Amino acid sequence: MEEDKALVDYLHKIRAGRLPAFESVSEELQSIPSLIETTSAEEEYLEEHPAIIPDDSIEPVCFSAFLDGVQRTQICDRVTVPAIGARVPIHVAHIAAGVMIRKNKNLYFDPDLYEERKLLVMPYEGIKSVLPEPSFKREDDKAECLKHHKVFWCDTTHPGAGTPLPHPGESSFEGEKLFDTLRIRTRAQTRVSIWRQRLELLVLKRFIEKYPDKWILVDGPLYYDFRWARLLEVDLNKAKNVVGYIESIRERPKDLNIILQLNENQRSRVRSWSKVKIPKNGRSDEEGEISFPRRHLKWYIRERIPPRDWTPPDFLGLVAIDVDINTLGLSSSDDPLLKIGNFERFRPMIDSITLGIWRERYPAPSFPRNFSYYTRLYPVEKLEQILHSRLLPPRMLATLGIWGE
Repeated sequence: MEEDKALVDYLHKIRAGRLPAFESVSEELQSIPSLIETTSAEEEYLEEHPAIIPDDSIEPVCFSAFLDGVQRTQICDRVTVPAIGARVPIHVAHIAAGVMIRKNKNLYFDPDLYEERKLLVMPYEGIKSVLPEPSFKREDDKAECLKHHKVFWCDTTHPGAGTPLPHPGESSFEGEKLFDTLRIRTRAQTRVSIWRQRLELLVLKRFIEKYPDKWILVDGPLYYDFRWARLLEVDLNKAKNVVGYIESIRERPKDLNIILQLNENQRSRVRSWSKVKIPKNGRSDEEGEISFPRRHLKWYIRERIPPRDWTPPDFLGLVAIDVDINTLGLSSSDDPLLKIGNFERFRPMIDSITLGIWRERYPAPSFPRNFSYYTRLYPVEKLEQILHSRLLPPRMLATLGIWGE
């Protein structure tokens, strides 16, 4: 009992009245991403002051729409390779992307801006000796599978979604590598995530065509990949009113110590960046990174903080904002205006976007089981609920085909 009391007293002492950093899900059940150290070439700061208070006399951007995508991936079977005895997981996935429209202060789900796909995911080249090739469409490097098919299958033997000529190597699931079920499962989730991002890009294209002048907030970074934008026929020059809202901070900028101390009325200085890492569920050896057709701009804000007993620094409530330089009316990454001495003219637009995002603090989303509440937005939460309701339930997804036709 004395040891228990000593533990309680010690924790009380080191917390010094702060709220506990509580997560209702144990560490064993969480996928915890690590911070990625960025290179100096990707951190060209365009403003001098590290913490800036936006000019609240500027008219905030009014977001008329919100875009998000969801995915669900389940193991549906395990195939045994007799030659080596490996039991290889086969996955089936359901992805969806859609848009929530704000009209007359009300939110409406737009069924015309909704897409969904089902995917079969497996390291086929590594296990083709025991499995026939699926008769339906395979993922391809022309994006035909996404544009014209509701169902397609993915071969995760080699890294790269839609890679035309896979090259066997250390990362290929062949032979003894088929025993590495953790990486097989991780790559399956990552591959599904990549196709979900491309599905979001397809939906964004349709939104831009339907509402060319409306501002839209995208949940996550703007995964503008030049090759896939071209294949999906997305005119990024028309995507002027698109803003990315990044809730999960995975990069480590050079001034992270200053960013962590931002308060609710401050934003960080703007920096330009040209590449983004593909989400890898915490692993650093899956898939790759995207190089943007032209530079993006990023800055950090504090969306919410708890009402009491908490002060920065912490990641709590910290989000990053991502825009294409096209939003500022620029077309070239080498434009001299993208220099620290010339960028002041763009501050009103940056502040307007920042103030517009802060307007989305209310109404607040429902309180979740973790600290994601402090970065979540009500319209995005409602959109996610609708999209998740359209996905097949986990058990139904995992048992597809078990009863035949």
